[in-house]
Amino acid sequence: MDFYQFHAFTLENLSVAMTEGGPLDALKEAKDKDFISHIGFTSHDTPANIIKILDTGEFESLTVYHNLLQTRGSIQNPLPAIEYARKPGVGVIIMGSLGVGILGTPIEKLRDLIPRTSSQVELAFRYLLSIPGLTIPISGMTRMSDVEENTRIANEYELLTANEITRIKEVIGTCSALMEQFCTGCGYCQPCPHEVRIPEIFRLMNFYRIYRIEDWARHEYERLRFGHFRGSVDLCVECGECEEKCLQKISIRDELKKVHTLLTSRLTP
Repeated sequence: MDFYQFHAFTLENLSVAMTEGGPLDALKEAKDKDFISHIGFTSHDTPANIIKILDTGEFESLTVYHNLLQTRGSIQNPLPAIEYARKPGVGVIIMGSLGVGILGTPIEKLRDLIPRTSSQVELAFRYLLSIPGLTIPISGMTRMSDVEENTRIANEYELLTANEITRIKEVIGTCSALMEQFCTGCGYCQPCPHEVRIPEIFRLMNFYRIYRIEDWARHEYERLRFGHFRGSVDLCVECGECEEKCLQKISIRDELKKVHTLLTSRLTP
């Protein structure tokens, strides 16, 4: 095995991993015996915490979530950690390259953003491949055509210019700012005692409203209603606990009803 990575690693559980005779020691032993070649970790932690983990010098690879729609700076934007990883020569793998399928859906605001790009998927990958310090983006593929397109992009892509990246950030930044005017996704409303996934529901609404990805938003909301991990508005009993915790003082109960009506308008319950 070339790489063995700790899954969903955080600064909080670093001390546990590094205890004498603990998980990290076990992986080092496996590496010494040539069962694995490199030790790494995947993380959704903050860039500052990821940098502290890298400072231990124990890891050779890092996998983080990032894509074209995250160009706006935020506490969860991993770009500072990706840049920092270059110094010790840590390999950086990007997951979520197409935003869990969002960027595989045509988005009018991104159409023709970069003239010398043949598709939105190509734009998404070229943006990532232009980030200094990135080693490789990964993508889930379900059709042979996905494999063929991704292979073509990897073989033929050109780095985006500084001006092109600036243009992308301006467009995405404007959209992100509009999204955050409604709900920033801070998560203070969670956990809901009835397991309504409020930030996720509002995120779908934002993509519907700002990016006009209507069919995708409806499809994802249907999964929240009937999928394995339920969390739709159907579960809401209007207790109001979320509104007491909301930093933006959103009328969450009323807004959830509006989102539910909109995103189920063409679905069969």
